[in-house]
Amino acid sequence: MWVVLAAAWLDTLTEAHGDLLTGTRVALAMGKERELPSWLGVVHPRFRSPHHAAIALGVICATLALFVNLRPVLEVANVFTLVWYCIVIFDSLKLPTEKRLVWPVVSWLALGGCLALFAALPAWALLTGSATLAALTGLRWLIRRYRPALA
Repeated sequence: MWVVLAAAWLDTLTEAHGDLLTGTRVALAMGKERELPSWLGVVHPRFRSPHHAAIALGVICATLALFVNLRPVLEVANVFTLVWYCIVIFDSLKLPTEKRLVWPVVSWLALGGCLALFAALPAWALLTGSATLAALTGLRWLIRRYRPALA
């Protein structure tokens, strides 16, 4: 039993660490491009890490863990992750042949796998995730459209 618990604990920590690393880099890039607040696009001068983004994501994750039932949050997060994977896989299909790491059939199979995983998610999670992505996309479009008028 202790080996299983230790393996689950280690897997949880490595998964959370990996998500924090990629999440902070995305927040850093979006902060630099002013897609998110620009203070997220700051790199620590000594450690060369996106410390503002790491702190912000840490606070958000800790708040969610303390005050929210994470089961529904994780199901909606799966929608966002699968959308991200679909975008990356679709972009890999647009690469020139000499830059591809795998055959296109592998990318098509991966895209099919993502669609199968979408089908396995609860309908409410798909609707919530889709509505959130649509609302954020609309908000981004409005901000980018009217930002020159505000400057």
